Amino acid sequence: MRTMHYLEDDAHISFADARTTVRGLQEQGKSLLYVAADERPIAVFALRDRLRLESASTVAQLRASGGKRLVMITGDRQAPALAFAETLGIDAARSESVDFDATP
Repeated sequence: MRTMHYLEDDAHISFADARTTVRGLQEQGKSLLYVAADERPIAVFALRDRLRLESASTVAQLRASGGKRLVMITGDRQAPALAFAETLGIDAARSESVDFDATP
């Protein structure tokens, strides 16, 4: 298992046939793992973080308390951040932020 960059650029194993599928999975905010054997691609695994159980109720409470525009700030990549914001009904997401402590 490696990144597509390593497999294509360094090992010269092409995942070109899976590009459309890969693009769609990335747009859904999923992280991808690529698998090759015998110098050919055999699988792409799509993973996604799970929302905390209290996320939806927290957003609802913020809206109920008068929150007019909710913005999520996260260290995650843009695609997962946008996917979670859309799922939760958050107005905007600022991704790849590193200047905050997200420790609960």
